[in-house]
Amino acid sequence: MGHKHDYNLRLPMHYCGECSHVVFTDDLVCPSCATSPAKEWPSIQDGFDPWLGRVLDGRYVITRRIGQGAMATVYKAESLAISRRFAVKVINFKEGTSGLDPAQIRARLHREIEAIGRLRNPHVVPFYEVIELFDHFVGIVMDFIDGSTLDAAVRRHGPLTARRSLQILRQVANGVHEAHEFGMIHRDLKPDNIMIETLPAGDDFAHVLDFGIVHLDDGVSMTKGFLGTPLYASPEQAMGGGTLDRRSDVYSLGAVLFYMVTGHAPFESDNVYEILQAHVRKPVPTLGEVFGRPFSSRMESLVASMLSKSPEKRPQSLAEVIQTIDRILSSVDIDESAPDSLELVMSGSNVDTLTGLSEESSSFFESAERDRTGPKAAIFRLGSRSGVHRALDDDRRSKQTAFDRVYQGNTGTSTLGIAIHGDVRIGACAPDGSLLLQTTDDLEIARDGQASTLARAAQVTALAVSESTALGGTADGQLMELLPTAAVELFQDVRRAPITACAMSLHDEVWLAGSESGRVYQCVPANGKRVWVRVSDGPAIAAISIDAKAETFAVARRHGEIELAYLHKPKNPFLRFSVGGAAIRGVAMSGGSQLVAVLFADDSVAVHLVTNGQPVHKLRDERNRIFAIGFVDERLLGYFVLDGRIYARQLDRAATPN
Repeated sequence: MGHKHDYNLRLPMHYCGECSHVVFTDDLVCPSCATSPAKEWPSIQDGFDPWLGRVLDGRYVITRRIGQGAMATVYKAESLAISRRFAVKVINFKEGTSGLDPAQIRARLHREIEAIGRLRNPHVVPFYEVIELFDHFVGIVMDFIDGSTLDAAVRRHGPLTARRSLQILRQVANGVHEAHEFGMIHRDLKPDNIMIETLPAGDDFAHVLDFGIVHLDDGVSMTKGFLGTPLYASPEQAMGGGTLDRRSDVYSLGAVLFYMVTGHAPFESDNVYEILQAHVRKPVPTLGEVFGRPFSSRMESLVASMLSKSPEKRPQSLAEVIQTIDRILSSVDIDESAPDSLELVMSGSNVDTLTGLSEESSSFFESAERDRTGPKAAIFRLGSRSGVHRALDDDRRSKQTAFDRVYQGNTGTSTLGIAIHGDVRIGACAPDGSLLLQTTDDLEIARDGQASTLARAAQVTALAVSESTALGGTADGQLMELLPTAAVELFQDVRRAPITACAMSLHDEVWLAGSESGRVYQCVPANGKRVWVRVSDGPAIAAISIDAKAETFAVARRHGEIELAYLHKPKNPFLRFSVGGAAIRGVAMSGGSQLVAVLFADDSVAVHLVTNGQPVHKLRDERNRIFAIGFVDERLLGYFVLDGRIYARQLDRAATPN
């Protein structure tokens, strides 16, 4: 609707009176709601909102108000650096509003942004940064979700079917479970904090919002006393002053499930105190009592267990909830009113009975190695048969591990089931988990748990791999396509400087190469051929990476500077920032172009935001030499060799990050 605005060229001076979206004077219709002005658009300068049309920190244009609370207003914003929309929550932290000094609140927010930045779960809406505004205002930048809240969906269309409710709850539980594994508790899970996006095929995709008031397990909280929404508060929250853990969120999600299938919260009243007292003392009604028709016994048992007054009687982790949901979804037609006769397997703290779910029926895998406080291993999304995923199955069948299993469980480390000969000199990986390695003996490519040998090229100095082929750079400036029977020359650097980096998009749309001379080359199609053109100059190149969508690329230069650019504008980087530290050995971009990870010579890895280059996570592997890093299914993996076998460690899920 309407024409696409380029806010880099001019800023809007008016807004739509119907939906508040900013518009230009010559717009005939609003780009958001298609409304036409009666005479002329209202002026932003004379409008109701002081933030509309403003540019925050020189990088984000506020384009529409989308929600408002007591202390904060949420806006849609357009980035001036990258072609992407964000949501910005502008918070008013006046002295005395929360009882804490504004400086303390700002410090706390920065800590939480850093903590939430370590989450890679697609069902958790990430926070990217805190922008210091004037006086007592700050802005929190997060993903913009084009959907409606769960509360709005139920109010608009009535209670959801049991199956749809469980499918949504499963996604939410998957995201919150990962936060729990990082020691974060949400404390305010409610239908208003769950956004439902409708995918092109019509399926629901749930997003958990507002981790801005999470409580880290370090004893520090930004607020005191009761925190949360009374309708969905756990008994521990309702009583106030008690210690909260992950089981409080389990209770709140049980209340959310209750609301989805009945249209009502478990306890409702106009008196907040009565609601809080009911959570503590009043028996929870059954779904059938509230809705007026019977539900399956499995469904009733799940809700009753999640809403137990005692935390010890609830599921001890959301992993248990997810497994129970899978059993219900795969057993009977749960939308029929007749109860089923199958026994619910939900034993509270008996986590030893849990096992990994099958690839055919599940979207996550848990290691059997855990302690009684909750699972410690990483969650990997399954479904594709990439080398990483196939290897997880191999690892479960095989107990032949060569190092401490506690370390594996705590860091999300798994064998890929691939044996190699010799030491790895250099390596590269693709977003589908494919690996390309040069060892002291061979040049090998590994896919789906199988390794095969490629033709050797002399003095290989850089590698890249895609789903169908491989590239190698040489010390005399040649770039070669590496095939099973031969290495075919593609081009040579004019100065014959060593090719020190190369990169390929997953589906071979784009090839890049960088040299010791500091030149970056891009392969472009011309007259049915591949033609290599120079797109930039500068200091020597250390590494190059292309995002999975083949839209953006990162260049790491030897002196510690990272350049980010669009592939359709390769000569004009939209961001440069310095990472310092040790020499750079590798770089990787996430599939959604949100993060860029840098591998250093000392085996440390730093993750930075693409929007502004700010660091969000850093770790160092003290035990192993990481030869390559890459984002596989949006999870940052580091690859290393131990006792002749390749392992993958989930780097954005470290047990003890620096």
